[in-house]
Amino acid sequence: MAKYHPSGSIPIPIDDIIELKLGISIIPQENLTESSGVPGYISRDLTTITVDMKIFNKNPFLYRKIIAHEMAHSLLHRNFYSQFSYSDINGWMGVVQSIDEQDLKRLEWQADVLASLICVPKKELERMVNMAIQRATRNPKFDINTMPANELRKYVSQYLVNNFEFPPNIISWRINEDGLLPPAKLDENA
Repeated sequence: MAKYHPSGSIPIPIDDIIELKLGISIIPQENLTESSGVPGYISRDLTTITVDMKIFNKNPFLYRKIIAHEMAHSLLHRNFYSQFSYSDINGWMGVVQSIDEQDLKRLEWQADVLASLICVPKKELERMVNMAIQRATRNPKFDINTMPANELRKYVSQYLVNNFEFPPNIISWRINEDGLLPPAKLDENA
């Protein structure tokens, strides 16, 4: 039976797409997050994604995000990662620690953005943004007319983090790029 997200959307069968069509194996690993601080990673040859067993079994939306993020690395950073040699999480952690901090931030940002485009359809994001704004306007202390657009994006992004399992800065970026604020607030960004 399909698991439903609180927003009412149904996850795409990403396992089938990844494993059957793209030839990438997904390997659940017990205690990956606890032992390494990392919920998932992609192999050096970009043919295997290892993901924490608890996430694999109990958190379908975070699981999809991890798979999409690692696939984004495969698509965007193939040449970069192919220069390294590692065979397990310890080797992968060594590679990550050897990458310049700014380069690593750029790589992770790019993978998160592509993963968000894969996992968070614009219509669903728009629906959730509108819901968050409507809920906020019920609070008498919240005044959408005086709140700057960047603060509104930040507020809505924080509200939606748990719905989409993406960092608030990625949700904020999507809200801005997809033009999902009320028209008067979009004009502030111009």
